This record gives sequence, C-alpha cells and structure tokens, in this order.
Amino acid sequence: LVHAYPNPYNPHIDMMSLKASFYWDWAIGKYAGKYDVIHAVCPLNVSAFLLFFIEAIRRLIFGLENSPRIVTSYHTNCADIFQHFAKQSAWPWFILQMVWRISIWAVASPYGVLVDRLLTPTKSTEPAVVTYMEKNRHGIAATGVDLSAFKHSGEIPEEWIRKREQTLKQFGCNKLLVYVGRVSYEKAVNELYTFFNNPLMGEHKCALWVVGDGPHMADLKKIAARKKYPVKFLGYQHGEGLCNCYRVSDAFVSASLIETFGQTVQEAIGCGCAVAIPRTPVFDELFEKPRPSVVMWEPTVENDMIRVVKELLDRKPETDTAASMLMTWKGAGAHLANEYHQAHYKKPNILSYDF
Repeated sequence: LVHAYPNPYNPHIDMMSLKASFYWDWAIGKYAGKYDVIHAVCPLNVSAFLLFFIEAIRRLIFGLENSPRIVTSYHTNCADIFQHFAKQSAWPWFILQMVWRISIWAVASPYGVLVDRLLTPTKSTEPAVVTYMEKNRHGIAATGVDLSAFKHSGEIPEEWIRKREQTLKQFGCNKLLVYVGRVSYEKAVNELYTFFNNPLMGEHKCALWVVGDGPHMADLKKIAARKKYPVKFLGYQHGEGLCNCYRVSDAFVSASLIETFGQTVQEAIGCGCAVAIPRTPVFDELFEKPRPSVVMWEPTVENDMIRVVKELLDRKPETDTAASMLMTWKGAGAHLANEYHQAHYKKPNILSYDF
C-alpha cells in the first residue's frame, strides 16, 4: 500500500516550500502504520532535506519496524536551476564553480544518506545527484500518456474550432501557439512574449493561449494587457478540453530550461501538435530519436527560439505518427509499481545501521 503526498506546498511563497502541517504529519508518523511505502514528490531543495532529516529522527525514536520505506522524486531540481542561471552571471568562473559544488554537496548528498530510493527523470541527466547514492537505490520516474485521451484522431469539436478562430480574429493573427504548464517566471513564460510584433517571425502573426495556473499569472496578465499582446489565459483545462487545446493550435511552445519530465511535450505529441522546445539534457534523452513534429533551439544562441519556431510554422509538419511509441499511462504506472516493490523489499537506508 502506497501513500503519495502530491504538491503539499504553501501557495503564499510561490509553492516552493512545504506547509508546516505537512512536516508535523510526517514527524508524528501519521501514516507510518498504514502504508508500506510513502512517495514524496518534492523540490530538490532545503525544504525536502528537512523533511527527510525529520524522518531520520523519527526512525531513531519509533524504530525501523514502524517506518514505511521512503521513495522520493523531485519535480524541480534547484541545484540544476542554479547551474543554468550561473552560466549567465558576470561572476568569475572559479567562484561559481565553487558555489555550484558546495550547493550540490549541501542539497544532493543528504538524499544519498536519508532516502530509501530516489527516482530521477532520466538515466543520464542527474549524475551530480545520484553520485551520492548506491546504484541499487535509485531508479527512473517514468512518465506516460493516456493515448485514449491525448489523441490526434477523430473530429475536433466545433466549439474549439470557433475558440481558435475567435482568438485569431480578435487579435488580427494567423497562427495560434499554446503553452501548457505552470505559469511562473522560472518556467520562462514571459519569454514567449518575444513572438509578438517580432519582424523575425515574417508573415506569421502569432496569438498565444496560456493553459494552466501559477504564482505569476496575475503579473503576466498585466504585462499582456498593458502592451496589448495577443494572449489569452485559459486557466486549467482537463481531459478533452486540454486535448483540444493542443489539437487546434499550430504549435506547442515552451521556453523553460528547468523541465524534469516533459509531460506536456508528450501530451502534445500524442495530440499531433507540433512542438518547439529548448535543447536541455532531459529533452535530449526523451527525444533522442528524431520526430517530425519536434524541433529544438539552442538557449545560448540569440533569437534561435524565434528562428526555429518560424521554420516550424513555415513547413507545416505532418502529424507525428510515432505518437504510439510514447509510454502509456498504464505502462508508466507498472514501472512505478516496480520501483515501489524494490523499495519495499530492500533494507531501509535512513539511519539503518546499528548504534
């Protein structure tokens, strides 16, 4: 039996810190006697470190026999974020390298000591983290897509075709881009505003649908309204609604350099939507085989995002018939169940030695 803590964050501080009540529930072992495995999905930061430190103390007090196995995967690798933004800093290289190594040691090494099993997004993208762990204590947090829901076959509902046409007519545009995900500055949603009124886009006048929510949506709405950008914020969309957002759009775009799983990219592919994303280690591994509808740009090359998206819209790529090669939701679930099985039947790691 598995208990999962999904996003137990405090929304008043950008949802990157765990709620105090969550620490308390964990400390008193509220679920310890009910579950064999607890899967904590956390940001890779000090907040998560405190969580597992509390677990170490709890195991000392209550004993290992009363403790479920702890599996963790992270949706935000704060050490990786630091490395990305450090590259753009004017600080001397040797100082940044020193700070980078200290931050990795301070944040990543506790995972090697405190958790029973760590799941990372891909095999090759997190060497700085898994270096601190035994090989048999980390695995892959596979992601899948429900291809019965995110599909490119069948008729697109007239309602969504009208929504597309209304948006294009309202703003005087001829192409519709869509972004799906957390609406925040660390996801670089504001970078997508560079498509507007940009002569490098040629004949393509693009409107943008922003699907999702997040701590900076109000700010981004104000910027769009003040500068009269062709942006519509659709909020959360689910099921068929989300699928149709992809299907009626000319391309899915994301400027985020800190992606971990690429879930929305896989959804877009499943729906037959063309995809434009930055070249990052996660995307390099997820899409190592060329796909007709996926293009990547180099984040360090000025205006490369604009160039790549323009070329994508110019050539009107065919529907990606390789969508069936994506892992299904059922397959990802089976993979995760196997990770839980391995965690449950192995000797626990957190302070498991004899004092």
